[in-house]
Amino acid sequence: MGKGKKGGKRLTKKQLTEKLLNLFQSHPDEVLSFKDIFHMLHLDTHPLKMLAIDVMEEMAWDDYLMKIADNKYPAQYQGTVT
Repeated sequence: MGKGKKGGKRLTKKQLTEKLLNLFQSHPDEVLSFKDIFHMLHLDTHPLKMLAIDVMEEMAWDDYLMKIADNKYPAQYQGTVT
């Protein structure tokens, strides 16, 4: 009897967006890499990581985040993203 695989967490885009907003609001002066963000939010499956990257790209387009490198984002909080 083996351990087997654990079921991955299922998050919707809206739930992940809220988690990212809270993360960037709680760390306003830090520059976070993808690896840091994935670790802090416990995103351990490939689909969740890809969804997080897509959401952060949209947040950068909406001027909520400022992209300083291919994988680094400092918070640039200006309100809520709709």
